Amino acid sequence: STIHGNSWNEIAFPGLWVPDVIVAPDSTGGKIVLAAVSGYGICKSLDSGVTWFHINTGLSNMAVYALEWTLGPSGNTILFAGTLGGGIYRSTNYGASWQITNQGTANVYGFSAKDSIIFCATINGVYRSLNYGQTFFPVLSGQVSTSVGMLPDGNGNMVVYAGTYGNGIFRSTNTGSTWSPLNSGLQNLYMGGMDIHDTTLYASSSYGLHSITPHSSTWSVVHSLNSMRTVSCYHDGVDLSFFVGNYDGSGVVRSVDTGITWNAFSEGLCARPITCLTTIPSASAPDIFFAGASEEMGGVHRTIDAGNNWTPTGLYYGGTW
Repeated sequence: STIHGNSWNEIAFPGLWVPDVIVAPDSTGGKIVLAAVSGYGICKSLDSGVTWFHINTGLSNMAVYALEWTLGPSGNTILFAGTLGGGIYRSTNYGASWQITNQGTANVYGFSAKDSIIFCATINGVYRSLNYGQTFFPVLSGQVSTSVGMLPDGNGNMVVYAGTYGNGIFRSTNTGSTWSPLNSGLQNLYMGGMDIHDTTLYASSSYGLHSITPHSSTWSVVHSLNSMRTVSCYHDGVDLSFFVGNYDGSGVVRSVDTGITWNAFSEGLCARPITCLTTIPSASAPDIFFAGASEEMGGVHRTIDAGNNWTPTGLYYGGTW
């Protein structure tokens, strides 16, 4: 979308499971878009999602589920790809080639990165890297971790939150060295995705959207809605909006007033389970929003008017992508 998500276009990979889409800086100061296409590896777009091409050199596992990026010590973009059962891959050349960094890491579901610190949510818990993803080590074990996010505490440290499947959220106030449960205020303990705006973290679950600040010990309820899978925060310079993707087939819901009121914005989505949401913000052009969907009627979608209408266009399964 380039107009706040009012209408959407399907631009690639219909019929495929796209569990993650990210936007990262390129070498010229522009933006690249990466899509994890489960079973087919990673695809990249240089034109805001209009056209795509494979970037699978070095990948030996094509079941890519999660993507992330961070800025390296020289300001270069470092990319990460987490797979289902095949470990974590790392690229220092914008995805032209990939190198395995943690071969034994099982089922990677999400990342959170800040400079040299990268956290990884997996089926076996949370892994951490302190050296720009060159090596990862387990820091929270015995949990099925579905997502992970970091908040600055205002004192130069990072507060880390790990969502789990069935045990709520764990918090670390020492960059992942120790963890404790933080479930007060949660309506459900089966957690989905996370996103951050300023000093507030937002966490979706199978029953509602919740928020927290780094020094709070209780979650606030932003909205009670079943089957929330992923959340994306968007600030247009005036107001904070939320886009939430649901896995029950109801598509995308949106709030433009910080969560007070909500409306469905799924016209053209054919009631697809939504797996991920992300944005290309722009100061001079309409903002572009992307949504990935599951394999039943999946693909990558783009909206140019804030999600009012979703129109299938572009590339198709079995085509030239």
